[in-house]
Amino acid sequence: MAQNLLRWGGGEYFEEARLRLKPIEKDRRAFLLTIYERQNEFNGISNVIENYKIFVRKIKQALRDGLTIEQIYNAFMRLNIVTIELEGSDKENDPQVVFESINATGLHLNGVDLIRNFLMMGEGYEKQKYLFETYWEKIESNLKEEKYVASFILQYLRIYFGANIKKDEIEIYETFKRLSKIEFDNDRESMMQDMLKFSQNYAVLIFSESRHFLANPYNVPSHKIDMLYHKLRVFQKLGFSLSYPFLMILLDDFHAQKLNIDDFEKILNVILSYLVRRNICSLQAPASQKVLCEANNYLKTMSANTHNDFQAPPQNPPYHISLESVAKYLGFMSGAERAPTDTEVESKFGELKANGLKEILLFILWQIECASNETTPSMDNLDIEYVFPQIPTQNWLENLSDETKSQILQVYVHTFGNLTLIEKGKKTHKKIDDSPASKMQFLSESSSLVLNAYFSALDCFDLEAIKLRSENLCKKFLEIFSDIPHRFRTKQETHTLKSSWTYLRPTELVLPSGEVKKVKTYKNVAREIISYLLTHYKDEVYCAMENVDFIKDNDEKKSCAKESSFVFEDFSDFAFYCKAEADTIRKHLKTLVEGVNNEDCKAEHFEIRGYMSGQ
Repeated sequence: MAQNLLRWGGGEYFEEARLRLKPIEKDRRAFLLTIYERQNEFNGISNVIENYKIFVRKIKQALRDGLTIEQIYNAFMRLNIVTIELEGSDKENDPQVVFESINATGLHLNGVDLIRNFLMMGEGYEKQKYLFETYWEKIESNLKEEKYVASFILQYLRIYFGANIKKDEIEIYETFKRLSKIEFDNDRESMMQDMLKFSQNYAVLIFSESRHFLANPYNVPSHKIDMLYHKLRVFQKLGFSLSYPFLMILLDDFHAQKLNIDDFEKILNVILSYLVRRNICSLQAPASQKVLCEANNYLKTMSANTHNDFQAPPQNPPYHISLESVAKYLGFMSGAERAPTDTEVESKFGELKANGLKEILLFILWQIECASNETTPSMDNLDIEYVFPQIPTQNWLENLSDETKSQILQVYVHTFGNLTLIEKGKKTHKKIDDSPASKMQFLSESSSLVLNAYFSALDCFDLEAIKLRSENLCKKFLEIFSDIPHRFRTKQETHTLKSSWTYLRPTELVLPSGEVKKVKTYKNVAREIISYLLTHYKDEVYCAMENVDFIKDNDEKKSCAKESSFVFEDFSDFAFYCKAEADTIRKHLKTLVEGVNNEDCKAEHFEIRGYMSGQ
């Protein structure tokens, strides 16, 4: 059966034969070992071996139930493996399309299987073998397990398409095919080269033993590369996976010598400060994910054309990410996506509770310790300690009013002012918590941490002491996790159709009716203004269109839609079409509004709110 159904020709062993069914490399090894009853030699987990064990159990049960080996064998022989040979090379016979059509009503393959088949199918055997061994097998090796290959593909797609990709296997697969067409012109090998490169970057971020993937393109001392590696690993330790797509881009620029190591570290500090400060202020993670996933595309666009923000960036543009561009980008964020100011952090710092934020709080306290300690302690050897115990003895509660007790135990016991660090294993018995004096003595004398020298002058620790220590820690926090430089924080401005839009990035459009529309690009602005005019002044608009050259009728607009350097907005029986420059769009919309010639609809009645950038 093995000879007839599973392989073509070759030698005595499967290693020397061409398999008809191509599994991933890990499952192939498991399959070969299982065939020769050596599955105990396999290291790791494989569905092939697990499924084999299920079949063995089922067959043994069937034998106990009275079936014979011959009956079971005859049942297997009634199974058919079907091959479909396609003729010709026209689109109707595309093997991937045929495969998807057949599989649509069958057993659902997982996303990794679908993507691997997509990359391999349609190629001849030798090319498949070459692609598999040169790229895919190495991607699997870099990422160790299929679940990490799957998570990598999601983050890889977010590099190109941003955050709006759901963790749905079919959507990921369809998006992957779209990327192949748009970015790589369906050149599968170029795409796999790109994936292999980024799989190494992803491994640096998620695996503790991945230092070897971090190259040293500038030949700096190895300890600097070690420091960079540990800085990158912090994002995984703190659960900041939302930053992975942008970090993978930064790693790529570093390896390609587009970004030097000093600027790389400074950019990482800016991003880390942005994320940690947002956690202090309890700002939602999905907004942070969107900001960082969109960073690459935003910086591409701004590099490609400083004057407009709606034009799709060219493929592989010659742009470089810099410390200044990242700071400008994060400083531009507002609302739910904002980078919190020092004032906002100060207002939240003292009351932030540790619940669910242990790793982040541990990291913050460790960074404060490292800033003062000449000998950098390992964060892995430290743990968070509550100064005022969560379950205090009577010695702690003496001389405290009921209101103060309630405030400490319900609010402040879990806040920064009451938290410190101790070396793991140092706290050997509970008597340390018996009284404030014994606790202060323990912290100041038994610890080598500078953070705990603070307690040497104290013999009690009440609500006021917690608040005062919180203020001291907050000052140190703001020095380490610094704000976006003021020059990069942009202020919102309001413009009309009469004032220049150059460098203005729109966020809102206020119509003459008072209605406010959210906008992100001048293409959005053009659509909203023209839609408003059509709703309220349809006849006047059509009359005004007769005297302008930026309105195209049905006969003209087909040829205009392909011009990437022009704005094209289709309104069924006409299209707005003009050069993709912010102020050119403004002038054309102003001409259209003035052509309406109505006292209630003038150019100054349309307000565009936004932020100045790109100067």
